[in-house]
Amino acid sequence: MLGADEPAAGLLVSSLILVATAGACLRPAVRPSRLVWLMVCLVGLLYALAVVRGWASTGAAEYASLFAATGVFAIAQAGARAPERATVLWNATLFVGLLLGVIAFYDTVITPEKILWLDRPNPSHRLATPFLSPNTAGTFFGLFSILAIGGALEALARGVRAKSLVLPLVTLIICLTCMLMTGSRGALSAFAVSALVLLAWTFIAAWRRGDRRGVLSPLGLLVASVLVAVFWLSGSVVSERLFAGIDNAGGNARVVMFDAYIRAIGDAPVFGHGLGGFEFINAKSARADNAATIMYQNAAHNVGLQWILQAGLAGFAGLAVTAGLIGRDILRGLDRRRSQRPLIRAVAVGVLFVLGHGMVDFALEIPGFMWLFAWVLGVGAGLATGGGRASRAGGRWTAIAFSAVFAAGALLSGSAFLDRAQALSIANLDDTEFLAAYGDVLPVRGSARLYTAIGDRALAMQLRRASVAAVAYERSVEMEPRDGLVWAKLSMARLLSQPGDPAAVIDALRQSYFVMPYADRSVIRWRLDFVATVWGFLPEDVRAAARREARIAPPAIQADWDIRVANR
Repeated sequence: MLGADEPAAGLLVSSLILVATAGACLRPAVRPSRLVWLMVCLVGLLYALAVVRGWASTGAAEYASLFAATGVFAIAQAGARAPERATVLWNATLFVGLLLGVIAFYDTVITPEKILWLDRPNPSHRLATPFLSPNTAGTFFGLFSILAIGGALEALARGVRAKSLVLPLVTLIICLTCMLMTGSRGALSAFAVSALVLLAWTFIAAWRRGDRRGVLSPLGLLVASVLVAVFWLSGSVVSERLFAGIDNAGGNARVVMFDAYIRAIGDAPVFGHGLGGFEFINAKSARADNAATIMYQNAAHNVGLQWILQAGLAGFAGLAVTAGLIGRDILRGLDRRRSQRPLIRAVAVGVLFVLGHGMVDFALEIPGFMWLFAWVLGVGAGLATGGGRASRAGGRWTAIAFSAVFAAGALLSGSAFLDRAQALSIANLDDTEFLAAYGDVLPVRGSARLYTAIGDRALAMQLRRASVAAVAYERSVEMEPRDGLVWAKLSMARLLSQPGDPAAVIDALRQSYFVMPYADRSVIRWRLDFVATVWGFLPEDVRAAARREARIAPPAIQADWDIRVANR
């Protein structure tokens, strides 16, 4: 559930958000704007295109999360239109950041080998809570830090009593400390630039008003907070990471990745490969000179590049237009909401911080963070547009239409969640239960992952049901033909169920190497072992593909495979 980046968790949370949005749209106070209409249309077009291309089930979690982000934006924008409610929402957001920061700090200090109750996949002294990635946590707490600075500047601009500074200052110190403890060089650099931009913007605005004292307090406040956080609370994480970055400046894996992904855009430049298709783009982009880096990535580490890969230049253009309109409304709000200008500036700078770090990281690909970002954008847009009628999209029937659209999204997301949950549950069935449920007839409807789970369980039985596995894998690759691992599993299932038909085995294995020329460490040994088993009747093109893969395998795997093949 951390970050909702597990597809099943993302689908479940997206369903709940969409249900809440559908209900909220029926309230007069929550009438979505024209911007929300544009976002709904963009997500709808992307999903319709995925349905036409047969990839909707593969990217179900991504489409649902993106649609849920639209709902979060709509609710936040509507809630922040009134100045009093905007202040309440801002303080509530800071309080959530403060609470999560305290939890993350103590979780890292007390149990560094775990993230909350989960075993940490990559043991490290870097803070990663509440995500699995320190870099994502760095973006997360960096954004809260910028919002806290904005809250402090707004309180100072209003000349309120000191108690109004307590929440933003405490949030700033805690969240800034957490960001520093992540050791994320990109987040630290982007935050430093963003904080300077926010302070300079505030300074220039105050100077133009003739208020030359108003900027000295916030400037000194920020510098003091940074010094306290860096030298007292963060320990040696920052210095170690910065020096490590200098030492490794010439060996940045992102250069290798970006080169491969930029070339991959040419395979589907207009409409991309569909949301959720990155793992297949990644696998097919691997070559002998980059496989050691490429095959261990779960994201492009550049949100713009990944969006173009998945949604194409057309999808990127739609996203750019939407982002431009949101940015225009936020900047126009500087004239409408003069009393809350510091908050609007903080939102604008926070967006720049997230997008800047997004050029070298993937925080926006994590649903949990994307929803936070949508919330901040929505609050900023609500602050900027205020209660003006021009921002509203329509009356009662428009609200009903919005509600129906979000309710339909919730139904689709919930259906996809049940499919994923069913796929996850299959591994826990004993042989008797599995045979009773799937031994004779496979589900008529289901995703590629569901059929893959059935095939895996059929081969894991004490008495293998290879024929069931072969049929399940065939249905899986019919729905998602880009999965090289499933093609390899299908080849093995055909060997076990149809030993007299080597052509079918060869066809599936050839396709496996076509869509996934190189496998990662979790798969490479298994696939090479299977190739060695059937080496005797493989044609030369499949043998050549296996030899190329073996050359990038770890030395022990490579030596063992060479011996096995030489003896056949």
